[in-house]
Amino acid sequence: MDVVTRWNSTLDMIERICSLQEPLEASLGILHNPVENLSEGEWQTLPEVIKILKPFKQLTEEMSSGNNVTISMVLASIESMSTIFKNLETNASTDSGKKLTNKIITEFKSRFKNCNRHPVLSKAALLDPRFKKLAFRFDASSYESAKDALKTELQKEFNFH
Repeated sequence: MDVVTRWNSTLDMIERICSLQEPLEASLGILHNPVENLSEGEWQTLPEVIKILKPFKQLTEEMSSGNNVTISMVLASIESMSTIFKNLETNASTDSGKKLTNKIITEFKSRFKNCNRHPVLSKAALLDPRFKKLAFRFDASSYESAKDALKTELQKEFNFH
């Protein structure tokens, strides 16, 4: 079984199983002591699980690459994942996919609510030319608050009035 923080190896395994569905089913069919095959519903659910977890894997790899400054990416990444979740929620085709998507959305919202109001994250996003307003596209008031806080901090630091 996976270590909780190493879930991506399970995703890799699911992708591999899906790519080998036909040979696996054929091999299972000729065994003398057959092993229980996945049901049709389970085979239909696996590609949906991949679709749901793939954005997490991509984001994890991007944040872990060491080639980017990551603190300024946090808010933009949260916004991006929120958009992806909305699409996944409306496009889930199996009950399991819908349940997984809803659970992830609920957990994501509870863990990352008000992140756009975190002073360090908001200043980092605001100062990074790659993100600026992008990290606040769904929350204009947080953008204005971050901008005002940064302006105040700079005025204090450099004694501007």
